[in-house]
Amino acid sequence: MATLRTLLYACLVLLSAVLLARQCYELVLLYASEPTASISSRTPADRWPLPDFTVCPSTRLRGDVLRAWGMLADHGRWEDWYSFPANATLDQLWQEAAVDLDKLVPECFHGFCTPPGSRGGATETGSWTSSAQKRGTCYTYRSNLTMNDGVFMTLLIIHNAQHVLAGSEPFVDLFLHGEQDPVVEAEERFIVAHPSIRLRSGERLELLVRGHMEEASSLRRRPCVADCGYSRAHCRQRCVRRRQAELIGCRAPWMPGPQEETCRSLRQVLATVVPPEVSFPYVRHTCHCPLECRRETWTTEELRRDTLEAAVQNNWSYVTLKWAEVVHVTTEQLTYGSSSLISDIGGTVGMLFGFSVLSLVQMLEAWLKKLMRKGTAGKRATVKQMSVWSTRKAVAPEAESEVKGAWSKGPGVNVEDAFNK
Repeated sequence: MATLRTLLYACLVLLSAVLLARQCYELVLLYASEPTASISSRTPADRWPLPDFTVCPSTRLRGDVLRAWGMLADHGRWEDWYSFPANATLDQLWQEAAVDLDKLVPECFHGFCTPPGSRGGATETGSWTSSAQKRGTCYTYRSNLTMNDGVFMTLLIIHNAQHVLAGSEPFVDLFLHGEQDPVVEAEERFIVAHPSIRLRSGERLELLVRGHMEEASSLRRRPCVADCGYSRAHCRQRCVRRRQAELIGCRAPWMPGPQEETCRSLRQVLATVVPPEVSFPYVRHTCHCPLECRRETWTTEELRRDTLEAAVQNNWSYVTLKWAEVVHVTTEQLTYGSSSLISDIGGTVGMLFGFSVLSLVQMLEAWLKKLMRKGTAGKRATVKQMSVWSTRKAVAPEAESEVKGAWSKGPGVNVEDAFNK
């Protein structure tokens, strides 16, 4: 009966151990996969900051500047890059042939964000900055206002026909974005341009703007960068352009690098017009560009788009941006972390074996006490044995023979008296 009972308990313990191992394996796999959940909410847009916007004209290089440099061909329809002056740099051409901002946007938000100069500067409600792109010079406005300060924003755009090439239709691309600068032009086949609103001469446009904020968690399987203004698309674009600059041997105005390495010779200038291709495997293995943790996107809905005769005659366009009442926020959260793993494993161990942290501490304490008792008993036996051997060595040979004789006589003889003698 006792053997059968022992066998039953052994089988039960073995089954519990197998179940515990399988459950712990599944829980560890779940923890390693880092599952997440997306939580969507709607936030009132009253205190939300106004979106930044970037204005990019269709004019890459002003026609009047190209005419002064002697770089126009086919009656002013094309740029003649073979006529690039030998004593000039590509940076000088981009700075001189850029469209003036104060002439491009002469009126902004009732004068509160009107550009103070030809290349930007600080205004009452924000600041304008310029950036060199392959398609020309773009201007970005960053506002310090919130949507509560105004329900709409107005922009007046002037399309100067003298700045564009002959036979070209002037237009302006308007990019709405957050803290990340937009990618205004696609690069190769794996960098997508930011969506934009195109304004042509004579158009009056009214848009409803909705904001969407995405906040991701930085995970081991998918790390992300939380730096302000960082975006994966810009990181890849800079990497591609840096590689192109290495292949060409100089830096174009839209490429990162030191100012002194700007392109000067005709061969280098022609190489920047049709830059060398960078393959996607190079970008994937060389350009380490993780995702951004925070992404702010703005979508637009056209409320009205029409054409005004006066605007067509004067080559201007007018756009009104109205803000939605709410901003959609999507937050990604980790659903199974280390605390959940510990609690689940602890609950499984407690259910199958009845163990707890207190039980483990008590078992450890009992084991340590047992080791200490064994160590103490061993020390006592060693000390007693050493004392006996030392005593036996101190006894004279005659006394030792008497002791041996006393032992041979039996228990009636007093051994201590023999030793004393």
